[in-house]
Amino acid sequence: MPRSRRSTLRSSVTATATGLVGCLGFGGTNETVAVHVDNESSTAHEVTASVTFEGDSLFERTVALDAGESESGSFENPETVGSARVEATLEDGSPTTDPVRVGPGTGIRSITIRIPEREVVEIRAGRT
Repeated sequence: MPRSRRSTLRSSVTATATGLVGCLGFGGTNETVAVHVDNESSTAHEVTASVTFEGDSLFERTVALDAGESESGSFENPETVGSARVEATLEDGSPTTDPVRVGPGTGIRSITIRIPEREVVEIRAGRT
């Protein structure tokens, strides 16, 4: 069955939009993973963010963020697929950890560490 012009146009727009997301730098690339630390609370916090994979440190940074501030960095996506350990520790010493699949073919583009108003750290992985 032949495709309609509307179906063809929709496919073309979707492919173009998907390509632009990577080209415009939203998140990391296939080789890098962006790490964002967002303090959405109304108080200042110091947070240590780390990502480890197979015993190796891929990313570690301690930042002091005022209310509403953010900080970003990145790390090289590992060449093998597996589970990385993402950990965020606030100044009071209470760590939050989450496993995140990394490596080729996993679609991992970013990791967001969010400190909401209730000050319970949330970790989210962004994928393509």
